[in-house]
Amino acid sequence: MLGRYADNLYWMARYLERAENVARKIQAGLHYSITSRETNTDLLEFLIEKNQHKIFKKKYKDFSLNNVSNFLINDDQNENNIKILLQKARTNGKVVRTSLTREVSNSLNQAWISTEKLLNRQIKINNLPEILENILNTGTVFRGSVYGTMLRNDTFNFIRIGTFIERSNNTVSILNTKYYRILLRNTVIVSKMDYNRWEILLRSLSAWRSFNWLSGEYLDPAAITNFLVFDNRMPRSLSFCNKEILSNLSYLQDIYQNKYDSYKIAKKTQKSLTSGIIRSIHNKKLYNFIKEYSENNTNLHFMITRDFNLV
Repeated sequence: MLGRYADNLYWMARYLERAENVARKIQAGLHYSITSRETNTDLLEFLIEKNQHKIFKKKYKDFSLNNVSNFLINDDQNENNIKILLQKARTNGKVVRTSLTREVSNSLNQAWISTEKLLNRQIKINNLPEILENILNTGTVFRGSVYGTMLRNDTFNFIRIGTFIERSNNTVSILNTKYYRILLRNTVIVSKMDYNRWEILLRSLSAWRSFNWLSGEYLDPAAITNFLVFDNRMPRSLSFCNKEILSNLSYLQDIYQNKYDSYKIAKKTQKSLTSGIIRSIHNKKLYNFIKEYSENNTNLHFMITRDFNLV
């Protein structure tokens, strides 16, 4: 496959996954605002990436849900708003439309058509749930059409690699924020603030309900981290994402009859996730491990770009 085609497939999947991840963060903030009696906007500050705070503060006075939602969904000052991400995904999809099934192409076009009108107007709290459900449904339909109609060839694998690189990057980014501090405390006393932070963290990764099924609704910091880092059943855990990336890269090695450095990086990372590391929240190695994973994920992206001549 030409590097230009592989690049468009890879980034098409990344942009769609990123848009969905942003929507999930906003949805977590919306749930907190509706269900909590508190008006603590510090918790909503978590929804904005740290490197975007300066841009945000130039236009908005505080981190209210309304301001955060508008900034993340359709604010022109934010180059990674959901509207732009969906537009980029559609543009990339058009370039490689001959490599996609009709169902996958239609899912991209319908995603843009159904959300464009909603995203062109100012976002208000009363129409926010409809907008978020529409965006999340976009990702679900796309993945379903890819999984249900695409041949298991290099096209399929580049799409999957893009999806899981972006997904693991989102998970490790959330774990690598100031919120890691609430997961490293030795105290067993859970404050209301801690509880709210943990809930937002889990909801932003669509992990709230599944974690409760396993834990019996008991929020234990060690269990939360083990779930988001090591649990192979959790579709957004670091272990699950890296395992999928490794599988896709293995396929590309076989079909192209070549050995790639990106595969070696993914394999080394997978060993670190299954090598008997002490899975204790009080282990000081945890923060270093998460930081190292983040760096490896960035290196993996650049190595994939080099190995497969992505533009």
